[in-house]
Amino acid sequence: MFASVIFFLVVDLYVSYGETIILESFANPVHAWLSNNDPVMGGQSGSTFKIQNGIGIFDGEVRDVTFLNAPGFITMRAADSVVFPDVTSCSHLQLNVRTNLLYSGYRVSFGTARAPDASRFTRGYKARFDVPVSDNFVSVNISFTKFSNYWDPATGDLVKTCQENKIYCPDKITLQNMLTISIWGEGVNGAVNLEIKNIAAVGCGDVNEEKSGNSPSPREETFINPWVESDGTVLLESFGSPVHQWYPMNDPVMGGLSTGTFTIQGGIGLFIGQVVDVPSLSAPGFITTRTFDSSSFSDVSSCSHLQLNVRTNSSYLGYYVSFGTAQATEAMRHARGYKAHFDVPVGDDFISVNIPFTYFSNYWDAATGRTIKTCQENKKYCPDSSTLQDMKTIALWGEGVGGIVNLQVKSIAAIGCDNIFVESFSKPRHQWYPMNDPVMGGLSTGTFTIQNGIGIFIGQVVDVPSLSAPGFITTRTFGSSSFSDVSSCSHLQLNVRTNSSYLGYYISFGTAQATEAMRYASGYKAHFDVPVGDDFISVNIPFTYFSNYWNGATGRTVKTCQENKQYCPDSSTLKDMKTISLWGEGVGGIVNLQVKSIVAIGCRNDNKDTKPVPNSGETADPDTADPDTEDIAIVLGVIAIVVVGLFIWRCRKNAKCCSKLKATFSVAPRDSRLLIV
Repeated sequence: MFASVIFFLVVDLYVSYGETIILESFANPVHAWLSNNDPVMGGQSGSTFKIQNGIGIFDGEVRDVTFLNAPGFITMRAADSVVFPDVTSCSHLQLNVRTNLLYSGYRVSFGTARAPDASRFTRGYKARFDVPVSDNFVSVNISFTKFSNYWDPATGDLVKTCQENKIYCPDKITLQNMLTISIWGEGVNGAVNLEIKNIAAVGCGDVNEEKSGNSPSPREETFINPWVESDGTVLLESFGSPVHQWYPMNDPVMGGLSTGTFTIQGGIGLFIGQVVDVPSLSAPGFITTRTFDSSSFSDVSSCSHLQLNVRTNSSYLGYYVSFGTAQATEAMRHARGYKAHFDVPVGDDFISVNIPFTYFSNYWDAATGRTIKTCQENKKYCPDSSTLQDMKTIALWGEGVGGIVNLQVKSIAAIGCDNIFVESFSKPRHQWYPMNDPVMGGLSTGTFTIQNGIGIFIGQVVDVPSLSAPGFITTRTFGSSSFSDVSSCSHLQLNVRTNSSYLGYYISFGTAQATEAMRYASGYKAHFDVPVGDDFISVNIPFTYFSNYWNGATGRTVKTCQENKQYCPDSSTLKDMKTISLWGEGVGGIVNLQVKSIVAIGCRNDNKDTKPVPNSGETADPDTADPDTEDIAIVLGVIAIVVVGLFIWRCRKNAKCCSKLKATFSVAPRDSRLLIV
């Protein structure tokens, strides 16, 4: 009946397709693993590590260091000189693990590199991760960009992240051979029981492919969010390529007997089970499946509806969907998140079920799932802006109605989102011209044409002879045509494709120049990558990844927006970019980029009628009042008018009554008298 505790994993579950490189398999271990307990100032934490039946078992307990009155640590680590495989082409570290105990202090580290400003005890790149309690092994995937070698030796917490400063990102030497890997219980008291099948690197490129000296390492990685479409749809989850980890949960309260499973087969999420009565309550329980990770969700604060692409072969009336963790002050403590009911007709075809965000409320009955107070009744129960910017978790429910649940889900998306076209090459608003590297005899050449609604940027970047370093080619807008205001938007989106692998793509806009930058380095610039393919894809670059402090010789960012906000795009530039440029720069090679459109996405529109509003007070908007309440008010008003009219008509027949009525409704401010009748 009541949802149990939600676990949030600090992991990134999106792993692009690619090779998997096994770093250690405990079914056939390559390395010698040892446990190590906290030796500092009388540390009392203790642990063991052993391998049984192909599984590494890390057991122990983290306790306070007596002298410090703060938790210590335990760790297991590879303690030998056996070389680890090269994982420079990979995107994530993957742990295949399970646990029967809830513990929130897990960390993993590798290598021995130390940040220049870190303590002498902080060696290696470290990241936090969580593991949900389960009987099954799960894959926990941690992006290499989540690791940092600047961490606090007293707690294990990161002091500075890789995203904040790239000098703390895993370096190429460490990724070529990690030297050691450690798994920690650290900074949080509690019992540790972690079973490990293997440790791997995933999302790897062709490991046999010869690496170019200009291949980007994780420290040069540009964030690409492939989940926002230019048609006003934001994809939150596609089970053809799932981003999040989903787990089922059955009703645990008071002997609940409802059961459910969730699996992904053939690109479809299958939510199957049965909701039955809780014997002690004689009322139906629930089953649910939800995301258990901390991979962020796309910002949908500009969108109007949540869309489920689903089908079912059984009639069931208790479907709900919820997102977020916000709790109404009046709600029961287990009723967290914004929830809405939905129905799915029985059929063979997948259909789109669209639920307005204004139908969601976080004031709902934890015993039945039903809404107690709607968003329309009081705006304080509407989804707030912080939740819409990152939902944190999504759950599907069968609840409050007994019966068979069989829900097949292709995708979950937000629709009706506001996007702003900056340029569409099917109907271009601006004039585009190519420009080749003019510096010191540069020989790079490029062209730009528009054919059949597609902008085609073609050329070759070669070394400038006098510099023995690659030059650049670019195409940019020229003219005085203004650009749309995108100051309310979160990302710049390129709808592009390429047939040649090239690693030097950049995009810039505006003319603002950092005071420290070279005089030719004007505008806000960001790097992006495009995988080779026949289909157009959406490459989304957060505006916070642009900086106007970049190297005029290579195009690379010198200081990021995250490092110092003075280099972030300013409001005047976002209100009118003035110019946009596409670049092939700083990397020799063939450029062949086809562009359909450039769009600003994740834009706010505070005037959209169907958009949910942030919490803004206790009073319900009269425009969104309950229709039944409005009807009753109208009827009562008509009755009141009729009664008063009859009373006045009758009173006029009686002079004495009329004079009393006039006296009753008279107003005498100062010397005047105003009679209502």
